[in-house]
Amino acid sequence: MRPKRTGDARAILEPLVKDRQAYADAQMRLAQLTYDGGNTAAAKKLVDDLLRRNPGHAGALQVRAKWLLVDGRPAQALEAARAAVTGAPRLVGALYLG
Repeated sequence: MRPKRTGDARAILEPLVKDRQAYADAQMRLAQLTYDGGNTAAAKKLVDDLLRRNPGHAGALQVRAKWLLVDGRPAQALEAARAAVTGAPRLVGALYLG
C-alpha cells in the first residue's frame, strides 16, 4: 500500500494552476484530490471553474458525468458524458459513460 501524499501533491499542483499551459490538468487533479478527500462541494466548484474557462474540456466533463451519476442524477450525467464524447470522441471513459 502506498502512503497518501495528498499534501505533497497539492504543494506541486497549486502553483501549476497559475500556469496557463498547465492549468487544466492541474485543476483536474486538484479537483479529484479534493473529491477523494471528501469535500465534494469544493471539488465540484473546481471542475465548474475549469468548465467556465474551457467549456469543452472533455476530461472535466467526464469527471462531472461520473460525479453526477454518484449523486443519482443520470440524465445530467448522460448530458455531460455526451458533451465529453463530442469534444473528444476517443475518450474511452466518456464513451463508456455515454
